[in-house]
Amino acid sequence: MDYLKDNLSHPTVEEIYQAALKQLNTISKATVYNTMLTLKQQGIVRELSITGLDCKRYDPDIRHHTHLICTDCGKIVDVHFSLPLEISVAQQQGFEIRDFDIQFYGICSACKKADQKPTQEETSKKS
Repeated sequence: MDYLKDNLSHPTVEEIYQAALKQLNTISKATVYNTMLTLKQQGIVRELSITGLDCKRYDPDIRHHTHLICTDCGKIVDVHFSLPLEISVAQQQGFEIRDFDIQFYGICSACKKADQKPTQEETSKKS
């Protein structure tokens, strides 16, 4: 919990395991998986399944919010907004809405800068 508290990186089980291993050298990865499952079931963390990433990430911020996700490096940033989210009765189509999940995908500023750097070939052509 110390590692997760105020952690904005949305860590994977592997990242949580590596951090815990530094303090508890006998901890197993299965213990971390089981602990994260329990924390999720108790509503203490949110489990994020993100398109394009092969592993789940965990968010200790359980308030309603969405995420900006970099499709190049996988960086995840929280985006908070005001509720209620207005959905007309017609759009609800009889659903009783209990939760929602919205994610935005794009390129973060660091990856965008890296993409804009000239390649070695482009630099040598200018010389």
